[in-house]
Amino acid sequence: MDIRKAFLAMIRATEGGWDAVATHLGMSRSSLENRVYERKGQQVSTDDALQMQALSDTNHFAEAVAMRSGGVFVAIPGIGEEADNTELLHKFVKLTTRFGELARRHDEATADGEIDAGEKADLIAIGNGIHQSVQELLHCSFNLHCKPETLGVAPGPVPVRQASGVRT
Repeated sequence: MDIRKAFLAMIRATEGGWDAVATHLGMSRSSLENRVYERKGQQVSTDDALQMQALSDTNHFAEAVAMRSGGVFVAIPGIGEEADNTELLHKFVKLTTRFGELARRHDEATADGEIDAGEKADLIAIGNGIHQSVQELLHCSFNLHCKPETLGVAPGPVPVRQASGVRT
């Protein structure tokens, strides 16, 4: 989804649509339309986009930015949404199912010796779903099984291999 499509999807997802979003942002509908469609040199600011995302209760803007940056957005469960071991097992089963889906779709896509644009999009979407599932599973595992003092601790720098083979 490109960023403009994300804006439009967030507006559609908001009760009251264009008028409600414009009012929430403190502007007229025509001002919002000019920003979304980039008329007269106007653009939606990042702050306004984040407000639109919150108002629409979606992740469309984050997903569009991640995709444009060559990545994938991973929603992390919030506080109070920690899983128990049964839920973790369910997440592992779901992940295994997605790997099976990827293998099946890959087999279908390569059966004729060529992956077309639609097949490529399907494989990427399944792969992104797998990535999201892994990150969610890890986050829930850490919330459930890490000591509280280590939950917010970021890992140290990842060693980078230089051309000489020496790690820095």
